[in-house]
Amino acid sequence: MISTHTARVYRRSSIAIALLTGVFSCGSGQTPSPASAAVEDSATAATRAAIHAAWLRHIAGAIQRDPVAVSEIYAPNAVYAAPGVEVRGRPALDTMETRGFGAMTVLDAKHSTSDLAVNGDVAYELGSIVGPVQPKGDSARVMSFHFMAQWRKQSDGNWRLTYLVGQ
Repeated sequence: MISTHTARVYRRSSIAIALLTGVFSCGSGQTPSPASAAVEDSATAATRAAIHAAWLRHIAGAIQRDPVAVSEIYAPNAVYAAPGVEVRGRPALDTMETRGFGAMTVLDAKHSTSDLAVNGDVAYELGSIVGPVQPKGDSARVMSFHFMAQWRKQSDGNWRLTYLVGQ
């Protein structure tokens, strides 16, 4: 039996996943040919590079156990949702990330984007983070975090996470 709070989190996560999936499946309403699918417009390519750089800084911060660098990826009003977890707002996200340092050490991680849709100052990403972690008092193991994310370009020109839904 799951709690009412957990059921709400799953419902919200399911709604977010459905909305984000719709963004990726609808696109322009046309199925790209194999040749055009490989070509990315310059705005999407620049956004992909900026988002990947943000993840690299986030991962480096996690490896260095630097809470400021880790939290820099989030917008002030960001929401993080995973099974059984919903965290809203930068202060709560800062606390979540800092607590993570007490639970495990990130040894390394690799970010990959499997799909990216950009619409002006909003981007939707399907991706994953995979790498070895060392839980406190336990042996190292490989962690996989698969996610859907909404990014928003901020007034300072940086892309920051506004919604991160994963497992």
